[in-house]
Amino acid sequence: MSHVLICDGGRRLQLSVRTCAAPEPENLLTEAIVRPTEGACRWRALICFNDYLYSGHLSRRHFRSERTAGRLLRVTQALDGALCEASHREIAIALFGRIRVSNDWNDPGEYLRDGVRRAIRRGRLLMNGGYRHFLR
Repeated sequence: MSHVLICDGGRRLQLSVRTCAAPEPENLLTEAIVRPTEGACRWRALICFNDYLYSGHLSRRHFRSERTAGRLLRVTQALDGALCEASHREIAIALFGRIRVSNDWNDPGEYLRDGVRRAIRRGRLLMNGGYRHFLR
């Protein structure tokens, strides 16, 4: 089995390819019966690849937004801090900066504290298997 990596404008599509002797090597095939957990992921990859073949580029609509990427970065930073036993305030400073924490940490609505707690909780969820959601 080999892998094909298509890179375009910061987006990447990786495909696993099994080769075999076939009378028409230019035809690409996929199994018709797949595990239920793989079906949706494989279908999305095929649609993305098909669009690439016809348009010559990886369309933005097949990839998560930059906003989601930024959120995942904050979540992994929060998890890293929690695993290193940093206080929630220290994690907040790393995520949002010292000035914002100075201004908002003691706010009665606790928005900043809640944001840190949610980021840590989400990071633990991802660490404990939730990351598989992104592979689908």
